[in-house]
Amino acid sequence: MTHHHEEAEAAARAIRAREDEIREHQALHRAAWGDGPPYFSEATFPFWQALKAGRFCLARCGACAHVYFPPRVVCPACWAEDRVQLAETPGEGTLMSYTDVHVVADVLRSLRPLRIAVLDLDEGVRLLTWLRGTGTQEVPIGTRCRISVEPIEGIPRFVAHPMKETTP
Repeated sequence: MTHHHEEAEAAARAIRAREDEIREHQALHRAAWGDGPPYFSEATFPFWQALKAGRFCLARCGACAHVYFPPRVVCPACWAEDRVQLAETPGEGTLMSYTDVHVVADVLRSLRPLRIAVLDLDEGVRLLTWLRGTGTQEVPIGTRCRISVEPIEGIPRFVAHPMKETTP
């Protein structure tokens, strides 16, 4: 077997492993949530892999360094294609708004009410996510929050938690 043939075989195995992982994640998602988002693509797959490993990442364009979310094939700032890179983030930001959702899919009934929040991350990215750990208490707009990764119904999800205030 030539070196080139061995490299081709290794590349083919890596592609098959990635496709198997995508199918596994899609089956798990479909069993818990039915059809619909999240959508898997070349741009989003690394994000879902990082989330599965417990890391929340933003997207950064490899051409212009613009940071954005969600990951997508075309940069919203410079329109470069296929240049998305993952950018580690502490996931901290400011609560801009939230609402409680009481009518939810069957799979989410035990989580009612769902508190859906708009969070402005320190990197300049506006994010729609769940706000957890607050029950039905009022949360002041402007509260500092941090993103964490939690499994919800067997799927890793990113959620926001209010940060504890520290006194100097």
